[in-house]
Amino acid sequence: MRIYLTIESLFNKTALLLLIIAVSVVNSFAQQDSILGTPVDTLLSIDSTTVPTTNTNTLTDTTTLKGDENSPLFTGFNYQEIELKKGEIISNLLKVYNNTSEEMKFKLDIVHPGTWSYITQSEELYVVSPNDTIFIPIILIPDKLINGNTEVMINAFIIDENNQQIGDNYFSIKTQKKISWDVNIEPSNKFYFKNDETSKRFTYSIENTGNYKQDIFINYRTLKGDITLLDTNNNILLNPNFTFNLDSWEDTSLTYIASVSKDRGRNFKKISTLNYLPNSSFEYKKYSLYINSSEPKGLEVGSFKKGNKVDFIKLPNQTKVRDYGYPYLPLNVELTAQNLLDANSYMSIDMRGFKQLNEKASISYFSQINYSTNYYTNNYLKNSPWYIGYFDDNKTIEVGNVSGNIIGLSSYGKGIKASYAYLEKHKTGGFAIKSPGLFGPTRSTSYGMFHTYVHNEYFKITGKAGRQENYKANNNLNSFSIEPSFNINKKHYFSTIGALTRRENYYIDSSASIYGFLVGGNYNSQYLNKKLKFNISSRYNNKEFSNGSYSRFNANHRSSYYINSKWDVYLANYYQNTTLYNSSTSQELFKQELLSNTLVFNSQTKRGTYQPGAFYYYRDYLSSRIHNRGLSFRYSTFNFTHNLLATAYFRAGYAVPIDVEEPKNYFNLQFTSLLRYRIWSLTSLYYYGSFSNTTIQTQVYNSITPQNVRLSLQHQYQLKNKHFILESNLVYNYNNVFSNHFIGLYPEMFFYTNNGWRFSLRAYYNFRSSYYGNVYADDPLLASINNETSRSYNQNTNLGVTIRKEFGIPIPFIKKTSASLDFVSFYDINGNGEKDNDEPAIENVVIRLGAKEVISNKKGEAAIKNIPMETYDFTAFALDDLQGWFPNTDDSLQIVVSNTTYIPFVRGVKVYGDVVLDRQKIAIADTSKPFDLSRIKITAVNGKIYNTLTDVNGRFEFYMPNGDYIMTMDETILGDKYTITRNNIPMTLTNKQDGVYISFYIIEKRKKVI
Repeated sequence: MRIYLTIESLFNKTALLLLIIAVSVVNSFAQQDSILGTPVDTLLSIDSTTVPTTNTNTLTDTTTLKGDENSPLFTGFNYQEIELKKGEIISNLLKVYNNTSEEMKFKLDIVHPGTWSYITQSEELYVVSPNDTIFIPIILIPDKLINGNTEVMINAFIIDENNQQIGDNYFSIKTQKKISWDVNIEPSNKFYFKNDETSKRFTYSIENTGNYKQDIFINYRTLKGDITLLDTNNNILLNPNFTFNLDSWEDTSLTYIASVSKDRGRNFKKISTLNYLPNSSFEYKKYSLYINSSEPKGLEVGSFKKGNKVDFIKLPNQTKVRDYGYPYLPLNVELTAQNLLDANSYMSIDMRGFKQLNEKASISYFSQINYSTNYYTNNYLKNSPWYIGYFDDNKTIEVGNVSGNIIGLSSYGKGIKASYAYLEKHKTGGFAIKSPGLFGPTRSTSYGMFHTYVHNEYFKITGKAGRQENYKANNNLNSFSIEPSFNINKKHYFSTIGALTRRENYYIDSSASIYGFLVGGNYNSQYLNKKLKFNISSRYNNKEFSNGSYSRFNANHRSSYYINSKWDVYLANYYQNTTLYNSSTSQELFKQELLSNTLVFNSQTKRGTYQPGAFYYYRDYLSSRIHNRGLSFRYSTFNFTHNLLATAYFRAGYAVPIDVEEPKNYFNLQFTSLLRYRIWSLTSLYYYGSFSNTTIQTQVYNSITPQNVRLSLQHQYQLKNKHFILESNLVYNYNNVFSNHFIGLYPEMFFYTNNGWRFSLRAYYNFRSSYYGNVYADDPLLASINNETSRSYNQNTNLGVTIRKEFGIPIPFIKKTSASLDFVSFYDINGNGEKDNDEPAIENVVIRLGAKEVISNKKGEAAIKNIPMETYDFTAFALDDLQGWFPNTDDSLQIVVSNTTYIPFVRGVKVYGDVVLDRQKIAIADTSKPFDLSRIKITAVNGKIYNTLTDVNGRFEFYMPNGDYIMTMDETILGDKYTITRNNIPMTLTNKQDGVYISFYIIEKRKKVI
C-alpha cells in the first residue's frame, strides 16, 4: 500500500500546490476592504493518520470501499461529503484496492464543473500491485461559491489501458447558504434639528455578512407622512423603495436628506377648539422614519428581515413640566349663554377638575349652575349638581351627586359614599343619599352597603344590600344582590348575578310585602381554538322586581372568528322581551319584543376596510309586528398623509308588517356616509322605506313610501391671525311624508388668548317649510282637526356666547414643590464658569434635564418651567462642530429654587494617534493592496464616553476636556486572525497640554505554511 507519487511528480505537485495555496491566501486577503472582514485561509492538508506509512500485502478492511467479489478494483473516498466554504480548496483522498492477482494499470478521469480546476494530469498512468492499495490526492479549485443550498457530485472514473471503465466512485460537495446582513444608521439613529432647520443628512449602511451574493429590498415609510426623502442633490425621491444586491462581505452606503415641513399650512387639519394655544413656544415634535430591509421573496415565515427607526426631533427653546409652579387644584370653568335674542334666555356655568395627588391618590370634582330667570333665587344653588371624589389604593370617599349602584334601587339625590380595602382580600363600603338634596324637604332617602371578597385572581364575589324610603309615593323598597365571578386559567370568564327585592306599599296594605327577583349570567372567552372569541349574557327579572313597573328578559351573544390574515367574521344576536305594568295597580299596559341578528365579514387591506354582512330584525311594538331582513356593506379608508377619511354604509332589504290585512314585502334602503378632508367634513344620510313601526304604518295606510335625506357640512377656517378660528355647520333635512324642508346654519367664531382664555360668539339661523296635506287629505277626521292644508313657513335666529378658562387654584399652607430654570450656554474663554460680556453665546445646544429636552436660541438661552424640585440627570451637547469646545457641567443637577444655570464650554485637548497593523511577511503577499483601516472605533471613558473612528490609514483624532481617561480600541473587529498588544490605555489631559499622541498596535497571528 502506497501513496502514488513519483519524486518528480511529488516535487512538481508540491510546488504547484504551495503556489496555489499562497496565491489563494493572498487573494483572499486582497479581496477584503478592511480589517473588519474575516478572510478564509483554509489550506490543503493531508491527515497522516489516514495514510498508511508501510506497505501491506493485504487490505485489512474493504467494507468501506465500493466493489464486490467480481470487481477488479475496490474504490472509496476519504470524505464522502464535503461542505464548501468561501476561499477553500477542495481536497479529498481516493483509495484504490487491487482485488486481483495481477498488477493493474489505469488512468483516472475526474468529472467536475467546467469552470473548476483539477490539479493533476488526466493522462497519467497509475499502477497498483495485487492485493495492494494506493492513495491518490484529489485537489479541485472552484472558481467561486455556488449560489444557494446546492450539492455538486464529483465523479471519479477508473479507465484501463484499453479505455474500458473498470471502476468508479463519487463524493458530494455541498454549499449551505447563510442569509444575513448588518445595517447601521450614521451618525446615529436620533437627529436633532437646529433652530430654523428642517432637513438632516443621514447615511444608511448595509453589509452582507452572508456567504453568497444577496438581493436586498429596502423600504421606507412614515406613520404620519411628515417626512420627505431627498437625494444628495436635493431632488425629491418619489419612490425611494428599491432592490439591489451585494456580494458576500460587500457593503454599501445610501445617503439621503430627510426634510420635514415647518408647517403644513393653515387649514390642513382641524385644530382642537378645546385647549388651543395660538402662539405656544412649548411644542416638542418628533418625526419618525422606519427603514426595513428584507429578502425580496421574504413573505414566508422565517425570512430574514431587519428594521431600523430613525427619529428627527425638533426641540423648543422652553418647555413646561407642570402648568403652574405652585401646589394647585386645576379647575376648568366654562360659561355658556344661549338664546340671547329670545324671550327665554339660558345660561349655565360648568366647573370641573381632576388632580393626581401622587402615584396612588387622586381627586375629582365638578359642579354646574344653571340660570333661566332674570331675578334672584337660591334654588339654583340648592338644585345644582355637584360632586367631590377622593380615590387611592385603599379607600374612596365621594360626596354630592353619588349613586348607590345597587340593582333594583333608583337611588338619586345628594349624599355620601365611601369604601375601604383591608386584609388584602376585603373591601367594604356604604352610602347614604337624600333626594333632592342634603338640606331642606326630603322626598326620599336611600342607604346601603356592599362588600367584596377577592380570593385570588381567579375568584371574586360581591354582595350588596340597600333600602329606599319614598315619602312621596308612601312606600319603601329593600334590595339584596350577590355577584360572584371567576375564571378558569385566565381563559374562560364567568360571572353571575342574583338579586331579591321586597316592596311595601303603605297606602294599599301596610302588612303586605311584594317580593321580586332578578337573575343573570355572563360567559366570555377569547381562547376557543385560538381563533374564536365568544361572549354570551342573559338577564331576567319578574314584574314584582324593584318598583314593579316591568318584567324583562334579554339575551345577548357575540362571537368573532379569525379566518385568515385577510378575513374575520363576527355574529351578533340580541333578544329582548319587555312587559310594562302600572306600578300602582299591576295592570299590564303593553308588551314589546325585539330580536336582532347581524352577521358581518371584515377584511382590512391597503385600500381600506370592507365589511359585507347580512341582518334579520323582528319587532313587536304595541301589537304591531314587523320582520325586516336584508344585506349590508360598509367601506372605510384613511389616508394620514392627505388627512382624508372616508366611510360609507349601505343596508337594503325587505320589511313585512304581519298584523295587517294584506301583508306585503316593502323594500327599504339606508345609506350613510362620512367624508372628512382636511378641515371639511360632510355627513349624509338617506332612508328609503320603513325601518320602524311608525314609518311602516304610514306606508301601509297612507300609501306613502317614507323617505328622509339629511346632509351636514362642517368647516373650520383658521384665520391668518392665529387667535381666531371660525367653525361653521350647515344642515339640510328633507322628509317626504310632510314635505318638510329644513335648513340650519350654525357659525361660531372663537378667540384665543396666549394665556389660555377662550371666547366664542355663536349664531344660528333656521328655516323650515312643511306641508301636511299629503297625510291629512285622505283622513277626514284628521283633516277636520288640523287645518294646515297649505304649506307653512317658519324661521328663527338667535345668538349665544361662551367663555372658557383653566385656572390653577393655589392650595394654601403647602410649600412650593416646583421651580423654573433658565439656561445660558456660552464660550467660557477665561474659564471662570460665568458668562462675561465679551464671551459669545452658543446657539443650538441641546439641554437634557431628566426626560425634558430644550435647545438654546441665538442668545444661548433656554428654559424649563415648573419642574418638580428633585435631582435629575443633566447633559448638554452642541449640534454644531465647535472645534474642540466641550461643556463643563456635572452629570446631575439638584433643583431647590428657581435660578439661572450657566453651561460653559471650555477648550479641550487634541488627542490623536494611529492604529498600526503588523502583517505576516509572505513574499507573494507584498504585491497586495494596503489594508483599509477605516471605521475602527476608538473610545475614551472618564464617566462620560467620547468616540471617534479611524480613517483609511488607521489615523484618528478628537478633542476632549481635561481629566483622566481610559483609551480603548474596539477589539471585536479583530476576530481570530489578529491580536492587539495593548488596550485600555490610561491617559491624563491637563491645561498645559496642546495635544497627546497614542497608538494601538495590532499583530497578525503567524500562519504555518506547509
